[in-house]
Amino acid sequence: MGTPAFAVPSLEALARAGHELVAVVAQPDRPAGRGQALREPATKTWARGRGVAVLQPEKVRDGRLAAELALDERARWVVSPFVDRLGTRRTTLTLPILNRARGVLFLVSGAEKAPALARVLAPAPGAEPLPAALVRPDGGELVWVVDRAAASGLGADPERPGGGA
Repeated sequence: MGTPAFAVPSLEALARAGHELVAVVAQPDRPAGRGQALREPATKTWARGRGVAVLQPEKVRDGRLAAELALDERARWVVSPFVDRLGTRRTTLTLPILNRARGVLFLVSGAEKAPALARVLAPAPGAEPLPAALVRPDGGELVWVVDRAAASGLGADPERPGGGA
């Protein structure tokens, strides 16, 4: 995730050599200077100027970046990136194949999943969608099986039909 200005010539060389750059991973914009205005990394500036997608995860070791990259995949049905935090590969079906499925079932359990589940099912206006929110099977069924602890952030009573508050 090296994003200093010295990475820009390498990106430029890859582009000049004819490689298709589909995304650049850059550090998040950070406050800089006396006014502490947000400043974007040089690699982000370079990528935006050439229409290349920019990913700016807060952390790269939590597995979310691997999931985002898998969901951006368009040619392969399955990807298996190495996740440092887990010390193993995470095999993931890509978004194009998930959205062609007859059915997709999400099983979500535990209170620690409540904030993420709420962000998927009830996102704040203008919020960047989490990868799970992009799963929408074309002509298929999407099912969520959620325990009470995970549902605690939804503001609905799981015991009442229709969810009611």
